[in-house]
Amino acid sequence: MLREVLPDSLTVDTDLEWARIIRNHVREFMTNNTDSISREEQIEWFREIDHNKLRLFLIEEKYPPIPVGYGIINKSHTPFPLLTGAIIPSHQGRGYGKELFQGLIDLCEDDLAPELDVRSDNIRAIKLYESLGFVKTVEYKDIISMKAKMKFLIVLMYCDRPNMVQFALDSIRAQTYRNFNVAVVDDSARTPGGDFFPDNSIVRYMKDPALEGADPNSAYTVSDTIEEKTANGGSRFGLFVNQAINESDADIGLMLCDDDALLPNTLHDLNEYYIHNPHTSYSYGHVLTYNPYDAPNYSGIKGRYGSSLNNYDQPINAFCRVDASQVSWRMDAYKNAGIQFPHPQTAALDAIVYQQMYDMMGFCHFNGKFVQYKGVFPDQLGTRKDPYRPVDKEFYDTAI
Repeated sequence: MLREVLPDSLTVDTDLEWARIIRNHVREFMTNNTDSISREEQIEWFREIDHNKLRLFLIEEKYPPIPVGYGIINKSHTPFPLLTGAIIPSHQGRGYGKELFQGLIDLCEDDLAPELDVRSDNIRAIKLYESLGFVKTVEYKDIISMKAKMKFLIVLMYCDRPNMVQFALDSIRAQTYRNFNVAVVDDSARTPGGDFFPDNSIVRYMKDPALEGADPNSAYTVSDTIEEKTANGGSRFGLFVNQAINESDADIGLMLCDDDALLPNTLHDLNEYYIHNPHTSYSYGHVLTYNPYDAPNYSGIKGRYGSSLNNYDQPINAFCRVDASQVSWRMDAYKNAGIQFPHPQTAALDAIVYQQMYDMMGFCHFNGKFVQYKGVFPDQLGTRKDPYRPVDKEFYDTAI
């Protein structure tokens, strides 16, 4: 549990002593002063700081509630919050570091990306920070400066492709960047998401241990029958996508269709792009196409370059020019612009949304990244006898 040390607290003296002890235990990893701090120096420092700009926290074990680490949010010298913290050596490797720094990130309420400094030989800490979305911005001598803030929302759009969707799911599990959550929107499939996820639960599957580090995830199910969709002129699918987006506290959003997949570094690369391009509201990247029938599993995908979806590298109106997962957007800009997925609507939801983005936010900028494996296969769209019955692939072991 993360707890702030307040100057008027009855436990302030004890809290300061805990923070001092922990800091002195790990002082060799400090990036500035590595000298041991006395009790008197700690008390004087805490008395003199501006508590509106510098906040001290302790992270405690659940039981007994004994401090095992400390953290600081410092807004004294830069518009970007500077984070500092450490876990006592005896409790490192137990998840306290991730809980501490994720908590500090969440407490940075402004839109500016938090920063931190770390010694270049502190490999364990660097890996932790990278897993939370920090990227290296400056390296000078033995000190690395890092910056982060971006949490991602992946809206996984599913309808009756229980086999192909495994590529999408495996691509999520393979992400090298772990600061994300997933909203699965099930368009009243004949094979519900729960039928092919372990324990019959989309939510539990998305909390699979392989996704450790991801935030709690959500599942939304459209209950419309085919007759209702036909009578209403389309599915209410967009309504549930809007709900997923509006309920999310993520910084960046993107779609992932059940016949596509992300590259392993997609979120890492997008995080880096948006940090270094703070005024870009939305962007698109390139894709690699693949045929799901030719790939036995995600690791067997052989992406091909040369698709018509790679013809652009300049700012564009993304309407009918790029595929769904090529585009990502800043959630605050998206919500402030009042953009909504259409409903009832069955086809071209992404294109309609991209036209709204162009109308409200201007051109979609090229981010220079490869962000999507695009599934391309026979009868994918045009020759469906029933627009509410998407084409799926059979597993190889059942097809042989």
